[in-house]
Amino acid sequence: MFSTAPVRSLHVLGSPLDDGPASDEIVNQWQQTLHCFPLLECLEIEYTYASKAIFMALGSSTAFGSDTNVVVCPRLESIRVGFWAFSQYSAFDAMVSALEYRASRGSRLETFEVNDDGVEPVFRRKFGDLVDNLSFS
Repeated sequence: MFSTAPVRSLHVLGSPLDDGPASDEIVNQWQQTLHCFPLLECLEIEYTYASKAIFMALGSSTAFGSDTNVVVCPRLESIRVGFWAFSQYSAFDAMVSALEYRASRGSRLETFEVNDDGVEPVFRRKFGDLVDNLSFS
């Protein structure tokens, strides 16, 4: 549907009341959605508990399972994680896994920005080797 759309930036904005598990079905839906944006370069995630599912989708092969070396949104260069997007500890683990997966397949992020300087020490320790530039605001 959107595979030829020149979408280079996507802002996922939810409600802090969106609270639900990252089921396989939800992860698959995010894989299919993100697969529609192969030119995506910048992703901003804010106020959503769906962040775990989004990162699980980003840290896996395409939704169609053809090649395990292909990543969703291969041109993705920058992710900005806003308020509430990492409030679940399991979302943090999904972020690390996604960045490890992408880096191991040649889709390393250039920039990972976190909108909470209070988590800087933890993020520096976990993400320092997985992205080129960590930013905190």
